[in-house]
Amino acid sequence: MSAPPLPGYVLVTPARNEAAHIGATLESVIAQTVRPLRWVIVDDGSTDGTAEVVTTHAQGQDWIELLRMPPRAAREFAGKVRAFEAGRARLNGLDYVVIGNLDADITLGPRHFESLLAHFVREPRLGVAGSPYAEDPDHPQLHAYAHPGANLEHVSGACQLFRRACYEAIGGYLALPGGGIDTAAGLAARAAGWQTRTYNEAVCLHHRPVGTAERGRLAARFQRGVRAWTFGGHPAWELLRGVADMRRPPFMLMGAAHWAGYGWAACRAVPRAVPPALVAQHRQEQLLRLGKLVRPGGQDEGGSSRAQPRVAVPHKGRVRWLPAARVGDCTVVARGRAWRHGHVLDENWYDGDAVKDPQAFVQALRSSPLAPDLCTFRVGASGVVPKAPCRIHEELLAEIDVRDPAAWWAGVPQQTRKNVRRAERKGLVVREVSLDERLVQGIQRIYNETPIRQGRPFWHYGKDVEAVRRENATFLDRAGFLGAYVGEELVGFIKWVRVGRRARIMQILALVREQDRRPTMALIAHAVTVTHQRGLEALVYDRMVYGNNAASPMTEFKRRMGFCPVAHQHVTVALTVRGHVVLALGLHRPFAERLPGPVVERLLGWRRSALEWWQSHGFSRGRASQREAPSG
Repeated sequence: MSAPPLPGYVLVTPARNEAAHIGATLESVIAQTVRPLRWVIVDDGSTDGTAEVVTTHAQGQDWIELLRMPPRAAREFAGKVRAFEAGRARLNGLDYVVIGNLDADITLGPRHFESLLAHFVREPRLGVAGSPYAEDPDHPQLHAYAHPGANLEHVSGACQLFRRACYEAIGGYLALPGGGIDTAAGLAARAAGWQTRTYNEAVCLHHRPVGTAERGRLAARFQRGVRAWTFGGHPAWELLRGVADMRRPPFMLMGAAHWAGYGWAACRAVPRAVPPALVAQHRQEQLLRLGKLVRPGGQDEGGSSRAQPRVAVPHKGRVRWLPAARVGDCTVVARGRAWRHGHVLDENWYDGDAVKDPQAFVQALRSSPLAPDLCTFRVGASGVVPKAPCRIHEELLAEIDVRDPAAWWAGVPQQTRKNVRRAERKGLVVREVSLDERLVQGIQRIYNETPIRQGRPFWHYGKDVEAVRRENATFLDRAGFLGAYVGEELVGFIKWVRVGRRARIMQILALVREQDRRPTMALIAHAVTVTHQRGLEALVYDRMVYGNNAASPMTEFKRRMGFCPVAHQHVTVALTVRGHVVLALGLHRPFAERLPGPVVERLLGWRRSALEWWQSHGFSRGRASQREAPSG
């Protein structure tokens, strides 16, 4: 079986007075086994002949474009961001998946981008990737990440590749005059649920010590201490970082310069460079890394602690940081305290089988640092299950066969057809839309209509525009949006993602006050037509039944819309003695699925009544006041 094709990528290089190094950078990119679709080099007001060097080396290479920016007074990172965005604007109209920010003073091996792009193919949630940089060409193994405290989730700005959807979701680089734009981008990506990773199989050579373009090594280290303060670096971490820097020449002084910069910024109360949420996340990550360093266990092949890394997993409107490990071609996360239950991250959205060889997958799980007690994953198209103690259960997904929309329409109840037609008569129009600013603002209005939906707190209530944009910008290369409009107002929307030959609904939502127009019914009817036109076979709306409550309003709605239950097999494998016990007692299944249906219905009724009372006594007003308060 041939390997999947690598995604198309583009590069942007802001360059200011890089005539001494950019020629070697050009030669190394031209020699790549997989070249970019376009490479825009932005001459950011150079005065040393940088543009002439680019012009000479780019002769005959029509995929390399030189863009000249007007001169500016000083070299600073906010200007670099503006230059990068100017170069990115030249890429409009190109169909690319990955965009790279490449410095003008590094060189790369010929398979550098080929190896990094392969990770984007294998890992659908990978948002930012890169490789370590080394400053000594004779000893590339002594790269910037070759030490026990290395954070492989940080991706250096020397060569930083973004999945296009991730870059657009986080709003691009922050124009930070003091630097750290690569760190801020990584923090924002992880906060939005993307994975970020530095891969050690390839190393790029940096031909000048980092941060010394217009200052000495000690001044650069002082500035890094200032930046550590502006990013909210935890004092304990920065103290140990200074101790570690004392081993670098000039010995002792490097660490002292870092402390001086951090202390100077603290005494001057220099403003933070990133929002409070990213400051809190940055400190949390530092403390997690600090905990790994003080635990025994050695290092993995990347030079980091064996204590497992954590990934950001969106859950009910919030981001949870779960322990994770790379197993085969997928990422496995673990939940639970009494026992660790592993699950394949984003398994529902894999464009194919996440676990292709169940037996090898289970063996790899047993030896992984994650050490789960059990692991649940979907049985692939082959139907093969691992030779290990396991339980197989069927998940009934709600599906519509869209290969014959006329047959589906004839098979739905007459009342459903009347409701869809009623939507049209009442002025509701459904059309395909793209995720632009107007759609994001419309989705935000729908989110913030009410704090209670379907008898439970609505976890999207109160989100700002940036959060709405980030959370809806996932899988854009395979996603589609439909909007339901009354006039120019968005009253409902649906987002679906292509998964193999199926379209899976990621979210469908409408304004409660517009329910009389039946917007959700109209959206599903239009989605059947659109997915049929795209050559897909089925439209999937998550599970047919939640828990054991087969009489829930949601299940009844799916029946009325013509969704039918289709079984998909999952297997739960016991990996430890504790896992065997949990599996034997049936505790691996969610609690709601172990209760009788009438009990679940009674509990949900009590919860609905309690929330209605809470809302009537000021709950919604309290949440609204929080939402409207200035972020400060």
